[in-house]
Amino acid sequence: MSSKVEVKITHLIRNIIISDSELSFESEKLDNICETLANILNEFDNYVFQAVQEKHNYQSVLQKLEAAILASAVILDKYGCKSQNAIEVIKSSFQDLLYSFDESIDPTFFGRQQLLSTLENDLSRCQGIALLGIKKSGKTSVLLQLKLSMQKHPIIYIDLQPYGGSCYGTKLFNEILKQLQNLLNKQNSTYNGVMELFDINAPAKEISSQFVEKFCRLSQMLEENNYNIPVICLLDEIESIFPTEKDSVEKVEEFNAFFGALRQLSQSKHQLSLLVTGVYPYFNHRNNWTQPNVPTNPVFQFFKEIYVQPFSLQETRIMLAEMGQSMGIKFEPAILNTIYQESGGHPFVAGQIAVLLGTKAKTKDNNPLKLITYSSAEPYLKQILYYSDSLRNYFQQDIWEDLKKRNFNIAMTILSLLAYNDFLTELRIEEALLTQFNGESSTSDCESALLWLENAGLIKQHQSEQEITYSVQIQLLSKWIRLFDKGICSVVAN
Repeated sequence: MSSKVEVKITHLIRNIIISDSELSFESEKLDNICETLANILNEFDNYVFQAVQEKHNYQSVLQKLEAAILASAVILDKYGCKSQNAIEVIKSSFQDLLYSFDESIDPTFFGRQQLLSTLENDLSRCQGIALLGIKKSGKTSVLLQLKLSMQKHPIIYIDLQPYGGSCYGTKLFNEILKQLQNLLNKQNSTYNGVMELFDINAPAKEISSQFVEKFCRLSQMLEENNYNIPVICLLDEIESIFPTEKDSVEKVEEFNAFFGALRQLSQSKHQLSLLVTGVYPYFNHRNNWTQPNVPTNPVFQFFKEIYVQPFSLQETRIMLAEMGQSMGIKFEPAILNTIYQESGGHPFVAGQIAVLLGTKAKTKDNNPLKLITYSSAEPYLKQILYYSDSLRNYFQQDIWEDLKKRNFNIAMTILSLLAYNDFLTELRIEEALLTQFNGESSTSDCESALLWLENAGLIKQHQSEQEITYSVQIQLLSKWIRLFDKGICSVVAN
């Protein structure tokens, strides 16, 4: 094993222990995890080294990356390590290892090549982008790939989830300046400047103009040191800081000051290109705040909205084949087709079904890979929700509870209607909504909900000569709704 892999494994284990209170350095479970992760990581290390030396197609390399990450997740699940942080550490370790070989690796991965090309073109000309999709749809993975593909630009990445308080604008200003300063120091070894940061207790509106000036100075210095401008700013989970009706005036002012400065840098100064991720595009649609005496939303209709779409059947088959190969197994074609139908092409759902089969279904020797036949997989494919805790939790927490939290009751009702009735026209859905909400829902409400559900890949539209109908994209979600949702019954009969 290379020393680089040994260092990665040490880092992995330290963080896994920190994130899972049931693990200790002495536990047998940890020994098993260490050994298996080391083997996966070492195999990937050797594969990438050979691929880079022989100038292989880098799409296959990145597919190996995703497969290795998923295989590692299987190992953690097998030995009872449920920590989400451990999975994120694994992802980071594999990506760092890959990028350390060759920083020019083409960032195409699992059907996202066209999306990446569109994002790169838009960001290079200062077009604001809102990258939208349900949780675990792959938005953060796209950002990580953009960091690689656009590395000729200075790139800032910030996860906004820790900044959910009422006073965050100045902290974010400081984080942006620190990242730019670090890029400058890294690019020019003779330069070791330190940017004076702002007092984190200062309201963002009081220092926004100073931030713009400091940003422009750093941007100019980066351009002089062979970076391309604009600076690319990637902000993950914008809804973590987007003000709600219940939030204070101070939180709205922080949002206005922070994004007002970024919009100025983008539209007036042409120094910055901004991409944010989210689930719902509310932040792009609301102009006026409910809080009194505050200016309007600075990013109202500022962003071009782009949704992360589910994979096609072919893309899903490729992903699952690569994933299975990393786990030492091969799926019969009928299994891949069934997984696609159950998952609707959503990579997380498809991957979790493959993980389930890889750990439960019996295999046949099929050198060099063990074959999982449809007959051995069928009992588990028929009861996926019974066997998979992760998918039950995903539908409950990341889909259903998230809709509830946002009071998106119309979307929930539409999903329930379609779960109990395979195909419905828009008119039938609208009639059912009027009944469910006592006439308080409008045609525009129905149309908006249908549009978001379709864009997010939760429902799909079917067109015929006679009519347009809708159905649920993820068959497994329909099954979950019928099994576990107690709030809405069959409102519409076929």
